[in-house]
Amino acid sequence: MGWDKHAQGKIVKWNLDLIAEYFEPQLQRLNLGQDQIRAQDAQQLKDSINRINEAKKNPAQFGVLHIKFTATGDAVITTPDDGQTQSSIYPVLLEREKTIYDLLREKGVVFKDGSNRRSPFTHPAVIAAVAAAIIAGAFGIINVIVQKRVDNDGQGTFAYPRDASVLTGGEYEQDFSVIDDNVVIKKGAIFNIAGGKELNITVQKLWIEGEAKFLGVGKKGENGPPAAPRADDWTSCGSGGDTHQKWLDAVASNNPVDWGNEGGTGKAGGPGANVTIVYCELDGWIAENLSWKLDGGAGGEGGAGGKGRKLISCTTREHKFAANGPPGDHGPAGPDGRFTVRKEC
Repeated sequence: MGWDKHAQGKIVKWNLDLIAEYFEPQLQRLNLGQDQIRAQDAQQLKDSINRINEAKKNPAQFGVLHIKFTATGDAVITTPDDGQTQSSIYPVLLEREKTIYDLLREKGVVFKDGSNRRSPFTHPAVIAAVAAAIIAGAFGIINVIVQKRVDNDGQGTFAYPRDASVLTGGEYEQDFSVIDDNVVIKKGAIFNIAGGKELNITVQKLWIEGEAKFLGVGKKGENGPPAAPRADDWTSCGSGGDTHQKWLDAVASNNPVDWGNEGGTGKAGGPGANVTIVYCELDGWIAENLSWKLDGGAGGEGGAGGKGRKLISCTTREHKFAANGPPGDHGPAGPDGRFTVRKEC
């Protein structure tokens, strides 16, 4: 009697647990142990992805695990002569890769593409292939079964891989990161990035289809506060024979000492956005196609000057105000953002 699909699922799980346990000591020496990965920050997780990719190039260096099944269906480690199937470390590397991508998403690193940038191990067809490989005793060649699809999408001379992350622009209100083997910047894309936020693209091969813009001007600073009114009213009824005359002179001359208070200084503008693109291979032109405006925000306007001193006539009780105070200084502009492109292999 053949295996049903539920039994196959159990065999896959049991074998993966067994395989992971067998290779765990070697993975720990590479800082790729299960607990080690879960304790890593975002940058350490990215470094771990690089180590996994290196390990996947030559899984045989970690040795081969031989497995047989008992009469009750349990999987146990055995010798090469007695084994019914075998496995390299490859499926464990795929499982760790999935864990790392999940953790990076939890930390705010987004993998932007049509498939939500899952590890190949999460694809249903791959899961089925893994199950079939275990039952058929061909787990040692799992690295052949799960090769990444890179067929072209029929776009003529600009034919990028079908599984590439395709960026068409949009609104980026928070820090945003794209990490993939292939990233395409579509012709006509406009990336509107909030001031002070970051857009990071890290890619093995960058494809630039045509002109694209990165816009991330900082916010305008708040205006300064208006000046407080003067509280030192002046009437002409003071003592002394020349007091009234001085008051009349002040009204006529608009003396600066009677002007209103100066308005508050405007606040500084916000910082521009930062864009960083790191690539190893390039298809397209950077200087000719990519443009950006990441200026710091304008400073806020100075606050309005306050009303001048209140000048009150002793005889008629009429009053006038001296000239308003000057407005406050304009706030400084915010720091410009950075647009950085570098080749790094």
